[in-house]
Amino acid sequence: MAFHTKKRWHSYVIGGLSSCVGESVTMPLDVAKVRMQVSLSGRRRARDLSLHKVLHGIVRREGVTALWTGMIPALLRQILYGGLRIGLYTSFKESLPPAHPWLGSIVSGVFAGGLAAAVANPFDVVKTRMQVLGTPAKPRFTSFSQGFIHISRKHGMKGLYRGWLPTAQRAAVVAAVELGTYDETKGYLREAWRMNDGPTLHIFSALMSGLLATIICAPIDFIKTRVQGQEIGGDSYKNAVDCFRRTVSAEGPLALWTGVTAHYLRRGPHLILSFLALEQMRNFVNGGVWNQEQEEES
Repeated sequence: MAFHTKKRWHSYVIGGLSSCVGESVTMPLDVAKVRMQVSLSGRRRARDLSLHKVLHGIVRREGVTALWTGMIPALLRQILYGGLRIGLYTSFKESLPPAHPWLGSIVSGVFAGGLAAAVANPFDVVKTRMQVLGTPAKPRFTSFSQGFIHISRKHGMKGLYRGWLPTAQRAAVVAAVELGTYDETKGYLREAWRMNDGPTLHIFSALMSGLLATIICAPIDFIKTRVQGQEIGGDSYKNAVDCFRRTVSAEGPLALWTGVTAHYLRRGPHLILSFLALEQMRNFVNGGVWNQEQEEES
């Protein structure tokens, strides 16, 4: 089991803490990705925006600290989402028969990712609304408390769970690909290539899982960001299907992969840092046994 701990609750704690490590370092790329995805000025601009231009523009207009906009809700989300994702994945997979490990990893990832994202959706909504560039008609929230209170009072639970379905769908696919690929790649490399359970193995497995997850999940992530980043009412998207239809009609299908470079440049380091931190914490709570799984199998 990739994330087995001696005490089951440990996996929930280290999952949340390790996710915060990756989130803290890669936050600027997340802000840039969101700005690129919610650019609604037409097909040309959405496609022509580059990561460098977006980052440079944010720093020039708003200062360096703007690259960490939404940090508080982002960390709160990671504590809840990351903890539930790793904890539930481990619990689900340990309860399944080991006959088909790949299938078990995918099924466990789908359930763990979807449930974790649905629970943590309010933090994701506030984070996205803080990162979206404001306008005089819809000023951007400057703090987590301001955003949470405003959305709660104006729209209630409906506002806090805006876009929860595409968020949960994206998280289910992401978790299945990320955790499943990391889990099985790690096991394969240890068995076939005789790699030791250490940082090199963890980094390589994380890069593989991040690449696949980014390519597969980019359209879902794009739609989730646009749905969550809008104000309810007016010409807003009715749902994820409406967002997909209108985006493809107005900007073309390739617009669904807007920000994919920023996404992978964030996702790769995020996963490396998160999985390295997770494995180190798991090693610590298990008593410093790097190769515990190998010893159990022998």
